[in-house]
Amino acid sequence: MKCLCCLLLLPAGLMAQENKPVTPVISSDYQRLIHADGIVPSRYSTHRPLQVKKMAFANAPLLKLAVRRDELVMRQQYPTTLYINGAYSATMELKTVNRQPALQAQFVQGHSGAWQRPATNELFSYGPMLQSLEFDGSTYPWDINGKLVPAGTGNGHNAIAYRNDIFRTGSRFTQRFDLQSRLMQQRNNIVELNLYLAHSNENTVIRDNNNYHKELSATAIARIKWLRIAGAFQYAADAFSNTNRNGFLNQVYRQSILTPVSFNNAQGYTLGAGQRSYSLLADNPGFLLHNPHHYANAASRRVNLVLERNSYKKVKYTVSQLFDRHTGNSDAVFVTACTGPLSYPVPKYFVDYSLLPTFIFR
Repeated sequence: MKCLCCLLLLPAGLMAQENKPVTPVISSDYQRLIHADGIVPSRYSTHRPLQVKKMAFANAPLLKLAVRRDELVMRQQYPTTLYINGAYSATMELKTVNRQPALQAQFVQGHSGAWQRPATNELFSYGPMLQSLEFDGSTYPWDINGKLVPAGTGNGHNAIAYRNDIFRTGSRFTQRFDLQSRLMQQRNNIVELNLYLAHSNENTVIRDNNNYHKELSATAIARIKWLRIAGAFQYAADAFSNTNRNGFLNQVYRQSILTPVSFNNAQGYTLGAGQRSYSLLADNPGFLLHNPHHYANAASRRVNLVLERNSYKKVKYTVSQLFDRHTGNSDAVFVTACTGPLSYPVPKYFVDYSLLPTFIFR
């Protein structure tokens, strides 16, 4: 009965309500509490649409988020990866002389079948046969075994056929080290660093003759926004204990094969104030090789710097700077008994500089 009465009174209640617009209730206490958050409603506030030219990938970390005029700038943070690889190698080479011209070993220094002492400055080996001679055991500055005399008149020690060979088993040891590194971001090289080292030491097949070479090379490339910076440094040095300018080593070999079999170059390179040789008109190969006035040293240094700007208004700018320096140190003169002083066309010490700036517009 009570429910029926409520249904009968419902239309009358609905007609009795008054329709009024809803106005916001602004409380000063509420405004004071939210003022610290920096959100203050204003009747003059406007909403501007923002454009996004480059949208970041979903769930990707952002490095920067900013509003620039009507554009929302989103800069994505890309992972950085470092790649490093290198290589080291060492090689060892052995060299030997496999064939030489045949030399006679039967006749001693002299002519017309008679032995001539080194003091006579005899150059030819037309003396008696080696088998018909022996040493006398006397004190002789050109031979520790004594002078040569006919067999049966000396101390009984037969004459010796001396070997005046200047060759040996040569060797060369070389080391190389190469290191490369790259710092990549989004499949682009940001920084590149390369290092190369090399060193070699050579003992040539001619004894008392050594050469060495060393090299250093370093390059670095960096990309900073629209700018590309590249730098390189190169250094190389060579040293020769006996250079072959004007055929010096050829002269050493020539004197070794012309030495008579009755004279031993290895028993001494000097005699008094001069060199010890089988003739004053000839040279001792050992004396030439031990003379410290046949060396040659050379070194070069190069530094290069390149600044390159990416295309700006269809123009590409490149600025490069090159510094080059060469130095050398070499003895200018060596003296031989056969040819006298030989002068090199190279000064004893020289320095060469070059500075080359370059500007390119493309």
